[in-house]
Amino acid sequence: MQGYIHEGRSNRVTLRTRIKRSARVGLDLMARLTLHLPHAQGARILTYHEVLAGDQPCPNPFNQVSAGRLAAQVDRLLEAGYTLVTVSDLAAKLALPGQDLGRIVSLTFDDGLAEHSELVLPILGRRGVRATFYILTGRIGRYRGGGRGPGRHLTADEIVALESAGMEVGSHGRNHTALIRLGPGELRDEITGSRDDLARLLGSPPLSFSYPYGTPETYGPRAVEEVRAAGYSNAVCTTLGANRPGSPLHELRRIPAYDTDDPDLTLARARGAYDWAGRLQGMWLRLFPHHSSRKGSG
Repeated sequence: MQGYIHEGRSNRVTLRTRIKRSARVGLDLMARLTLHLPHAQGARILTYHEVLAGDQPCPNPFNQVSAGRLAAQVDRLLEAGYTLVTVSDLAAKLALPGQDLGRIVSLTFDDGLAEHSELVLPILGRRGVRATFYILTGRIGRYRGGGRGPGRHLTADEIVALESAGMEVGSHGRNHTALIRLGPGELRDEITGSRDDLARLLGSPPLSFSYPYGTPETYGPRAVEEVRAAGYSNAVCTTLGANRPGSPLHELRRIPAYDTDDPDLTLARARGAYDWAGRLQGMWLRLFPHHSSRKGSG
């Protein structure tokens, strides 16, 4: 019986992967066409996770980007006249009427990984741009597994160095837990506790929070209220789309950036080519709910 269950799960993952890859081919083709259309209103936040040295294709392009590819993507945005700002700077603009959001992009890096200091910071520093880095405070300096094998999280000194270099440091919680499954005390520990951790490390509390996993069914309205109560001025999720004046500042939308994105596709993301895919995302999650949102998942 257990073998049948395992086989069923494997088939489900294979089907999900095939559908996802096919959908991306179609989305990317349509995105290239939008480069000839006017810029869509709103500002976008791009999401990155693992960054690998060099410029060779990454084994897991959905969660990784090579340093060479990242540099090319940033250069394309700058060549097109975009200003790269932190999430909190973007949120401040969204809170005010009449702000020009036509060519503003925020870059975010989740999970607080060592390569964010070793590889990403030099790329951004040489170009004089800022980004937001979301830290897991329960994993500072610890070694980790992951899609590319063993690595480590940022040390306390590296986190301080990020902020000293002009980057924004935000919280990603303590342990990358699906917040929807936590009781009140555990929820407060992840959200307020991680804010206190960074306040002690940096001398002032972070303004921005990134929900682990990031889809509404993995964090829920209680987490949004806890983020507000903790004193964060903004938060980001992984719901696809643009942000405009009036957008909820504690559920700012983001768009993933991939290693398979050539510079023009990155520009298309910034211009709004993928905004409408948020509707597809909702349908997708109803068919294939994120594993962390299911009862009993670990």
